[in-house]
Parts: sequence; structure tokens; C-alpha cells
Amino acid sequence: MISNTPTKEDCENVRNYSNVFDVEIPVSLENAMSTFENDVNETTINTLKLELCRWITTSQHESFQDDLWVSSKAAALKILNGEDLGEV
Repeated sequence: MISNTPTKEDCENVRNYSNVFDVEIPVSLENAMSTFENDVNETTINTLKLELCRWITTSQHESFQDDLWVSSKAAALKILNGEDLGEV
């Protein structure tokens, strides 16, 4: 899962994961990553975190069904349900 303070390297890691496992990156997540990479600020950080949470909790791709993702998906659902973004 992405660190509390994401980096541009985190965005590259998401893209690499997508390429390796053939998981489509939604346009909203790609836009959030591009915006974040061009202008790192609290708004772009939070938007990126929310889009990552949406991606891992709504994707039906088999790679996200692995037990490895159980705890990350649970944390992401808490974020999407209004809990603190700092926990992601």
C-alpha cells in the first residue's frame, strides 16, 4: 500500500504493478497520479490516496483477490467510509 506520504516513485510502482499483472488503471487514478507528480500538495496527495483506495477496493481483477490484499483493502474501505487519510 502507498505510504502515508506518497512519492513519485509510488506512482511508478502502481504503473509497474499494472503492467506486470495486467491490471487496468482507471482514468481517474491515472489523472490523480499525473496531477500529483506535477504538483505535490495536500489536495493532490489526498486525491491520489482516495483514487488508490477506490482502485483496490472496486477492481475485480484476480490479483486484488489474493490474501495479500486483505489488510490493505480493509484499510482502504475505512478511508472511503470517511476515516482519516493518514492511515493509508
